Amino acid sequence: MRSPLIFIGLVVLAVASVVRAQQPWGLPLAELEARATKDSLDPDALYRLALGYARKQRWDDEGRVLHAAITLNPRYTPAYLALSFEPFQRRPALEREVRKGKVPPPWRDSLVEAGRLLHKAFLIDPLSELTPPDVDWSLEQRAFAMLDVALAMRFGRRPLDSLPTWVLWYQGMSAARTGLNDRAIADLQVLLRRGEAIENDSIVPFPVGTNEYRYVLAVLYDRTERDSEALSLYQQTLAADLGNFMAHNRLARLYRDHHNWENAVTEARRAVEANPEDPASERELGQILLGAGRLPEAETVMREAEERNPRDMGTEYVLGVILEQSGRAGEARAVLERFLALAPAALYGPQISDARQRLAALPR
Repeated sequence: MRSPLIFIGLVVLAVASVVRAQQPWGLPLAELEARATKDSLDPDALYRLALGYARKQRWDDEGRVLHAAITLNPRYTPAYLALSFEPFQRRPALEREVRKGKVPPPWRDSLVEAGRLLHKAFLIDPLSELTPPDVDWSLEQRAFAMLDVALAMRFGRRPLDSLPTWVLWYQGMSAARTGLNDRAIADLQVLLRRGEAIENDSIVPFPVGTNEYRYVLAVLYDRTERDSEALSLYQQTLAADLGNFMAHNRLARLYRDHHNWENAVTEARRAVEANPEDPASERELGQILLGAGRLPEAETVMREAEERNPRDMGTEYVLGVILEQSGRAGEARAVLERFLALAPAALYGPQISDARQRLAALPR
């Protein structure tokens, strides 16, 4: 019987050929550098440049630019994923050495760091993947159709409960990444009910177990506005792992959306405590405090977030709104004008429009 690793490898190669053959990834490096310089506050521009450096095997430059993208946006998952893959780019034999348990000592620390980065990307967005920021998702859907056919040929149309864990995991995650939420939810529900650690298969680069299934399913419920089910699973996820800062953040947003401000603030504060190195969690706490009408607290938090990441234009925008709503027109004007001068239009279109309206309404 063909092994799961060989089988899924063939499918992945087919999928990659579809996407790679039809994506305009090959802009000249000089043009990518010019775009990144022009849009220096846009992590997408930096990420595209990093892909350009990777094509030239300029690994140090790739890593430097990816870290710069993360500095701009600590939630920028493509950069974490690319960094986690970098040791395997530098040393093509490393994947085989990992499988055989014969990793050379100089590369062991790199692998540990790669696992940490991969796990952080999973927490931030378990449905993210290593694609260019302007990927054509119709190609992803075609790739999923190829996977669907291949799985049907390998396993037939067996009931979900009878499929191997690795099939359900890859099938469910692929469905989720192409917007087939109902199919993804069905697969993850089976995995969660099964409640066992995933099979020991080298195609999964970090251990996936019951709580990971629970978290992904919660995100899918959240995405499809099944709020009560999402809320329950986020709470269960956190009962097993209080360090999942993004589960705290996602739960805080759910409470916020239902105007349950006390619980929203509590969960947002827990997110900051669980990952104090992440200024984005501080910004989200400040936004929730703003929504709750707790303006002095919101300003304090946003000032701290601004100090920690002065290049985050999202923080500037929220701080300007707080100052405007606090009746401090002069300070609000200065902050909002700085935001308008620096914020990349591709990332902050709605906020830019709102900031202009607020500026126009401020007293002179």
